[in-house]
Amino acid sequence: MLVASPEPMADADPHLPQAAPIDAYGNGGFRFAGMSHRGSLLCLPDGIWAWPVGAVADITAETLKPVFERADALDLFLIGGGHDPFVLP
Repeated sequence: MLVASPEPMADADPHLPQAAPIDAYGNGGFRFAGMSHRGSLLCLPDGIWAWPVGAVADITAETLKPVFERADALDLFLIGGGHDPFVLP
């Protein structure tokens, strides 16, 4: 349960305004809630957003801002970076 309301992501960002399980992934995309999405996703307790990160090097404090704002609601946060091992910047 969120104690403080996190800052909403921009309204123009495509999103599903609820949590949903990822049903499948591969070939650069995901299936969830009867939909499909190519590219990165940011899955948080209050929704799923298209995430403007195409490579591990694109992950910054700014791209993680929605995560930091919801930190109290997260028990675990995973970042998948593809086939190759990586170190976060």
